[in-house]
Amino acid sequence: MTRLTPAPLLGRTTELQHLRQLLSTAAAGTGHAVLVEGEPGIGKTMLLEVLADDADHQGLQVFSGAAEEMERDLPFAAAASCLDLTPTSTDARRAALAHQMRKELSTAGLAGPGHLHLIEPILALVNTLCTNHAALMIVDNLHWVDQATMQVLHHLGKTLHRLPLLLVTASRPTTRSSLLGPLRRSVLDHGATVLSLPPLDGTATRELAAQLLETRPGPRLSGLLEACGGNPRHIRELIDQLRHDGLQLTDEVADVASEHLPELVRETVLRRLDLLPVDTLQVLRAAALLGSNATAEDLAALTGRTPTDVVRTMFGAIDAGVLTERDGRLTFTLDLVRQGLYQGLPAEIRAAMHLEAGLALGAAGAPLERVVEHLVAGTPSGSPRLLAWLYDHATALIARLPDTAITLLERAVRLATPTDARLGSLRVHLADALLQAGRADEAEHHAQQALARHPDPATQISARWVLAGACFARGRPDLAAGTAMHALEHLALAPGDTARFEAFGSMALFTMGEMTDAENLARQAMASAAPLGEVDALMTAHTTLAAIHHHRGDPATALDLVERAFHYVQGADVAGDKLIALHLVRAYCLLDLLQPNEAEQAIAQAHTIAEDRWPSRLPDCRFARAFLLFATGHWDAARDEIQVGLDLPTSWMTRALHGLAAVIAIHRQDSTTARTHLTAAEHAVPTSSAATFFEFLLPWAQRLYDQANHKPGQGIQRYIDWLRTQPPALRRQQVWLAPGAVGLALAAGRRDLAEELTLEVEARMADGGAAPGTLAAARHCRGLLEQAPDLLRSAAHAYERIPWVLFRAHYQEDLAAVLAAAGRHTEAKQALDTAMDSYARLGASWNTVRAAARLRTLGVHRGAREGRRRAATGWDSLTPAESQVADLVAQGLSNPAVAARLFVSRRTVQTHVSNILAKLGLKSRVELAAAFTQRRRRRT
Repeated sequence: MTRLTPAPLLGRTTELQHLRQLLSTAAAGTGHAVLVEGEPGIGKTMLLEVLADDADHQGLQVFSGAAEEMERDLPFAAAASCLDLTPTSTDARRAALAHQMRKELSTAGLAGPGHLHLIEPILALVNTLCTNHAALMIVDNLHWVDQATMQVLHHLGKTLHRLPLLLVTASRPTTRSSLLGPLRRSVLDHGATVLSLPPLDGTATRELAAQLLETRPGPRLSGLLEACGGNPRHIRELIDQLRHDGLQLTDEVADVASEHLPELVRETVLRRLDLLPVDTLQVLRAAALLGSNATAEDLAALTGRTPTDVVRTMFGAIDAGVLTERDGRLTFTLDLVRQGLYQGLPAEIRAAMHLEAGLALGAAGAPLERVVEHLVAGTPSGSPRLLAWLYDHATALIARLPDTAITLLERAVRLATPTDARLGSLRVHLADALLQAGRADEAEHHAQQALARHPDPATQISARWVLAGACFARGRPDLAAGTAMHALEHLALAPGDTARFEAFGSMALFTMGEMTDAENLARQAMASAAPLGEVDALMTAHTTLAAIHHHRGDPATALDLVERAFHYVQGADVAGDKLIALHLVRAYCLLDLLQPNEAEQAIAQAHTIAEDRWPSRLPDCRFARAFLLFATGHWDAARDEIQVGLDLPTSWMTRALHGLAAVIAIHRQDSTTARTHLTAAEHAVPTSSAATFFEFLLPWAQRLYDQANHKPGQGIQRYIDWLRTQPPALRRQQVWLAPGAVGLALAAGRRDLAEELTLEVEARMADGGAAPGTLAAARHCRGLLEQAPDLLRSAAHAYERIPWVLFRAHYQEDLAAVLAAAGRHTEAKQALDTAMDSYARLGASWNTVRAAARLRTLGVHRGAREGRRRAATGWDSLTPAESQVADLVAQGLSNPAVAARLFVSRRTVQTHVSNILAKLGLKSRVELAAAFTQRRRRRT
């Protein structure tokens, strides 16, 4: 082997150090054998060159040679190359032995056994050469070694421990040669060690590229270098080819214009495979298509072979270092080869092969994800085999990969022949997938198509079910209820289907505000479902009844029904939208039962489900959380939540979100923003037939707006007129608002309206309303109406228990006014102070100004304790929400990360950051982080 001046060796420090230690041991008199193994191009030869150079510098003899593929049948070819056994050698012993070998081999013939007696003279020569002088013997390309040299190495290996000789061989791994196997076992049995060369890591790969390029590689070139699999030869060849095919060099970086494998590089890679058998290349192309870690069974399914035949065919690719086999999986040692094979297939053929791969893997029972990966990349098809697979797996596919399910089902429905018996079912599955993805309009269209084109009973029933869900999802519970009733009256339903349609119909009727009919149908559904154990129907019916009881003012019974519904859910496969509804009903019940923390947990669970699979229900979740935050006095966070909800597509909750935003704005003396939201709500007229359960927010906001603009009489009259149009079942929410309306009616001189409202609340309490707020509101209204301080005080204990910060403050303000009117100024001032402190915490400046003016006319002045306004600048000027954002920004979180942590929009976070910087007089997030850290240190 001709030794070249070694280049800097990268990534081989550990291996080289080990060999140098063994070289020192040999120099001290104790020999050893090392088998260096690695794939072609991994750097075996370069490692041996560096080792030979080290030995030469240390004064050791170096015997170096390499086996040649064309000399595998020539006896002693590798030994002669290594020991320089030529007739022209200047060493008389070597020249004499070379003449003897030529004579003996020409007489006995290459295949004869007579030449084996030459092993002894060769071993004797080695012993003589090493008698007084330590040596390094290198045999490269051992995988091509001739049999006679193998015998020499075998015998030499048995005596190495007595010689000052380090024997180092290099070969490819995982070879299946019947010649090399026995030699390998022999030298290992006599103490040899194996040194396997792994691929270069990323750092060494980039360093090698930088040396070759004389500049650092750019990002796209780095991606191609990764595809070289850490193989130095392939790295060099890639760079050499790129120099002629699009490499862009600058003073600082070298890069390529495209991430795709350049054509010239691809051709170079493929030329390496030209010597492989045709059968092997065919299976390799299939392996390239299937990607990393294909099993023999996968390849057998795609190529129509047996797994045993696949493994036999791949022996050549494994021996050539193209593939490796680990744990039953075949992996390309170099991804560049896989890319070259894959990109070498014309696009049309690739697509056809992907389709066939998906179908073959599906027939073989491969995991769902692997199958659809190929089906999506395959030629769009209405193949009966594809339809059959989708028919069998559509439900699981929709549940696990909904977007992929839509893609495949749309193709199948578009391309299938109209006479295919499976088409109706597939069309319904498509409608179901679209519904779950929040595309209700498209889902309704495909469900209608299924009803019109596929009259078979099974399709009619399933299509009606999806159609009802689609109508409900787009805000038309009237159409949903009509669809359910049509199925119950005209289709031959199985008992389980009957129970499900009854339960769904009850929910649709409730959503329309038809409480009595909804309750009757829900109880009928429970009777139908209970004997069958029909979980879906039982859960939906219980949810309907829970919602009805909640709106009737009986949250305790409602919560019990919710918990029973969750009992049915355990271990059952229930659609996410129904779970969302159940969690939200639970949240509203818990709020009414004075458990706001548990209510927030329920809303969070609903939001998680909606965000994952049911985006159309996100506005419901956002409003529920905003409503809870408003109730518990976290108005900044509520305002943020409202904005996130308004950033979502318009839904039946849009008007309610605007209404709540307007209420907050008015209380904070921001009439302009309030008017903007009220106007937006007027233009957000829903096409929905759903009952307006939270429509009261808009009349409430309008009433406050009129009051703030000095039109109390107009405000209360409009509010009463609206209230009289509402069904009794939807007036429960007015309980909280009734005391404010009573006070406004009295201020406007309308005692008749005040009495009407008071009687309304008392009637609700007499009907058995169990919510604690009902008792508080009833006593509050009566105490105001009668201007009776002691009667009004009787509501204090009930108000202390409720989470509604605003209404507790209203109560204290009204109590102060009634006490003052009765001449009890000391008690009045105490009540006023309590109210003003609550208003200040809410930032309800309008209430603060209005209450102070109201009580001054009654002779009560708050004096020095009058509510402190929030500072305009500095840390004290930050709202709670802004302080929270500042903390997270100081921790290094980006705006998207802060938004995700706080469940708000990125735009909201950006607004907060801008406000924070302005209030603190800072210019950047970096300055904010530094200032926040300094402030925290000072405070600790």
